[in-house]
Amino acid sequence: MKDRKKSREEPKAQLSELQQKVRELEREKAHSEQATQQLRNLLSMQQVILDSIPDIIWLKDVESRFLAVNEAFARTSRRSKTELIGKTDFDFWPANLAQRFRDDDVEVMRSGIRKVIEETLVHSKEQKVWIETLKSPVHDHYGKVIGTVGISRDITERKRAQERIQTELAVAAQIQKSMLPQEFPCAPQTGEFELFALMNPAREVGGDFYDFFLVDNDRLCVSVGDVAGKGVAAALFMAITIALLRSTARETSAPDMILNRLNRELARGNEACMFVTAFCAILDLQTGELSYSNAGHQPPLICTETKSVACLAAPSGPPLGLVDGTVYRRDHLTLDRGDVLFAHTDGVTEACDKHSGFFAEDRLVQRVLELKGRTCKEIVSGVMESVASFCEGADQADDITMLALGFNGRISNTSIQPLRPQVDMLTK
Repeated sequence: MKDRKKSREEPKAQLSELQQKVRELEREKAHSEQATQQLRNLLSMQQVILDSIPDIIWLKDVESRFLAVNEAFARTSRRSKTELIGKTDFDFWPANLAQRFRDDDVEVMRSGIRKVIEETLVHSKEQKVWIETLKSPVHDHYGKVIGTVGISRDITERKRAQERIQTELAVAAQIQKSMLPQEFPCAPQTGEFELFALMNPAREVGGDFYDFFLVDNDRLCVSVGDVAGKGVAAALFMAITIALLRSTARETSAPDMILNRLNRELARGNEACMFVTAFCAILDLQTGELSYSNAGHQPPLICTETKSVACLAAPSGPPLGLVDGTVYRRDHLTLDRGDVLFAHTDGVTEACDKHSGFFAEDRLVQRVLELKGRTCKEIVSGVMESVASFCEGADQADDITMLALGFNGRISNTSIQPLRPQVDMLTK
């Protein structure tokens, strides 16, 4: 009886257990369907968010096949999102461009490091566009790289704005260059003196300047200056300084008076507190007398015929444009036949190598001494070559300007031609 009763209860128990498992499976199914729906909702929300972002976003597998893209990507490629999924760049772009994209993907996956890439694309019958892309590796739960994700942004307007700025800066650089004398007198033209100068800006335009012109048939005015700062603001202040210097030199030929008036004009309304250091000198071509004044500038060097090089300890006042009413002092020196005045800006002595070491005054003096007896052009070019060699390709941190003036003495019956006839036009 017991066995018969037990045999009847076992199927009931098994049925009850089976029913329990069915209920559990139904609950699990319900939870699974709920989780699936939640996942679908989440993915749908994510897609809505991605589609609302103006940047191009995509996800690729290890073979660079697109797994997901947003609306911006589809719109840019002129294809639907369904057309893009499962495809590669080789299906849409020229082979060389697609290969470059693939190489970038491989590099990012291999290195595990994100990469910023700038690309130029040309659509048919359209202007070229610039795209900046940030590519990053995608990892699974175990840290294995399973693909790449990219965010691309159209930077065409930014690039075009940069191109416009570069074009304008190139024009500004040309204008600035035209403001400085480019034709240099040598002994066959003017027996009394020879002269050579250069200005090498650290950027497209700079704040350094040099200038020279005949005040009259017997006196030559030379100047070298350095506006604080670099770039466009310094270049504008430099242009103002040169224009004022030329007009002032026509009214008075004393270098200290030139600097006094120049300082007064530059300090007036100088709300930006710009300033410029300057060395100004007047050479009497009859006697060799050099009168000079200094407004906080690097002292020039004097190379004598005896092949010695000395720093010209000019009386120095503050830079121009800072303090209205400053009175600058003047000093005198008589040049002998063969003597050379070498003026420069601090971009020469403060030129840096890759180890942040300075070219320095001692190295400059030694180099000028080695070049003594050469032409002014050879002296300036030789110093520039030494500076470039010293820097060894390091970025130029400051404008570099040099001017060499050699005195040869007056030759009788020599007709002096105006060096810069357009000066009269600028100062009228």
